[in-house]
Amino acid sequence: MWFELAIIVALFEKLDSAQTAALLSHLGVTMHDTAVECWYNKYLYGFIRPDQWMATVEPDWQPVFPTPPHPSYPSGHASFSSAAATILIAAFPQHNEVFAQQAAEATRSRIIGGVHWVIDGQEGMTLGRDVARYVMTR
Repeated sequence: MWFELAIIVALFEKLDSAQTAALLSHLGVTMHDTAVECWYNKYLYGFIRPDQWMATVEPDWQPVFPTPPHPSYPSGHASFSSAAATILIAAFPQHNEVFAQQAAEATRSRIIGGVHWVIDGQEGMTLGRDVARYVMTR
């Protein structure tokens, strides 16, 4: 989704081929590095997911979305969305509210869906933003 959005906005803003390639390269490296950092932290901390905790309190409770088979913290959706939004905001600051809102909605959807805790989303967004800022300085 984020790569498609980057291409659409690049076309809309009339970026040339070199500018578009640079944008997609930064986005690709950022997404890769975010995945590495996010999954490192998932297995470092090993937080249980809401459905695992709820099974002890309310056995009939089920999340809205299927629960992935890996630890909860930090949220991958939040990490990736925040990382991508940070890259796109840097490239297209005139659209910063749209990108920030999309990242926040992606994060919130996983919490509302019962797949993540609030802290998973908050820290995932911080992780993604930090990784994107690191990539942009290199």
